[in-house]
Amino acid sequence: TAALTKNEASKIIFVVIYRTGPLSTLFIQELDLLLANLSGRADSFVLSGDLNIHFDLVSSNKLISQTLDTLQSYGLRKLVEAPTHVGGGSLDQIFVYSLKNLLECSAWVEPNNSLGSDHFPVYCDFHVTLTSKFYKTVHYRSLKDLSMPDFESQLADVVNKSLDLKGSFDEVINQLTIDTNTMLDTVAPLKEKRISVI
Repeated sequence: TAALTKNEASKIIFVVIYRTGPLSTLFIQELDLLLANLSGRADSFVLSGDLNIHFDLVSSNKLISQTLDTLQSYGLRKLVEAPTHVGGGSLDQIFVYSLKNLLECSAWVEPNNSLGSDHFPVYCDFHVTLTSKFYKTVHYRSLKDLSMPDFESQLADVVNKSLDLKGSFDEVINQLTIDTNTMLDTVAPLKEKRISVI
């Protein structure tokens, strides 16, 4: 399950996973694909849930170690250290990634389980730092719709015309530059757009 929350300043994706059965390399591969997909879509993301992985046994289990390595390779921090199951182990987990630390989190486990589950409730506080986005104006030419035969023909005309120019080398180069820019403005006009830089 995934949810996206956003405002003008930032996007945060929340992903909840329930994983059952034995840990396998297939799960690690699928997790890697999920994280690769998420990593460019938001400023921060939170991955949580009942992963049924004994992260407390990371040093003695190769698959657990690979899972944790995969999570950490995307900048995710593990928040839950205390046991979350009556049988022990931090099976329920919260991992957080935050670009420029815009999302701060603290997690804690309620060890007095009055809900009747074999898992203890895990709570998390989120503090989001909202920053203003900064914009800049960029100029570009859209070349994808350019007709190459027309462009080649017009460029050849500009170059041939420059062969007949009189004057110093600098004067000829300046006129060639002016003629080339005029031709470019015809076939691929200069465009402008505002882009976010944070």
